[in-house]
Amino acid sequence: MKNWSPLAQKFIKDGKADDCPIIDIHAHMGNWTGIYFPYAEPEQMIERMDRAGIKHVVFSHHSGLASPDVLNKPAIDAVRKHKDRFTAYCAINPLYPELVEKELDSYDNLKDVYSGIKLHGDFHNVPYIHSSYESIWKFANERELLVLIHSWDQSQNTNGDIVRKIASKYDRVRIMMGHSLHRNWDEAVKLVNEFDNLYLDLCAVLDERSGILEKFVENCGSEKVFFGTDIPWFGFHYYIGGVLAADITD
Repeated sequence: MKNWSPLAQKFIKDGKADDCPIIDIHAHMGNWTGIYFPYAEPEQMIERMDRAGIKHVVFSHHSGLASPDVLNKPAIDAVRKHKDRFTAYCAINPLYPELVEKELDSYDNLKDVYSGIKLHGDFHNVPYIHSSYESIWKFANERELLVLIHSWDQSQNTNGDIVRKIASKYDRVRIMMGHSLHRNWDEAVKLVNEFDNLYLDLCAVLDERSGILEKFVENCGSEKVFFGTDIPWFGFHYYIGGVLAADITD
């Protein structure tokens, strides 16, 4: 533990800090085939949130990414039942053009539910510059929306070159680089400093305990770095611990 700050000591003593509520901006909800999630449903997630001092979670439901027959309905239901704890991303699957338009058409009527849009180029195996995303990017650009993307260095769909083209073309979209181009941290830093509309996300970043968060804060500023855990794929406390242990000030 490098950082025995007052904030870190509060978390170590009590498991959370009431005067430092946490917002998790990269999360998911719902079960997933082939893996066991012990806390993937709203009430289960809230119990874990309370234990860790998580005030609010912004999530995309797995059904929105993988179930075209269900889409974002479970996310809408969860937010409207627990408005004080959850906000959702409108998850969009580019493989179904007619459903893309359906989701975009409904977006403005669901402003009480959505904080932005979620895209996952690797899961759908479609690069973000493909024409099937064009209507989504134009929609988000017109409204200056937040779009959380999955970004991964060694992917042909979501790498730094792809992100650069999207950030340049749609400069009014606020693009959160989920996973921050995992392992190509220098390129992630370069991109964020090049484009005002790009932001870093800690999800899956803190699996490398060698000063990556410190690098982000030193080179980009803490205001360009957002806290995300990918729960239920990962856990709140691991990520909280990673931030508290980093060699940065409270």
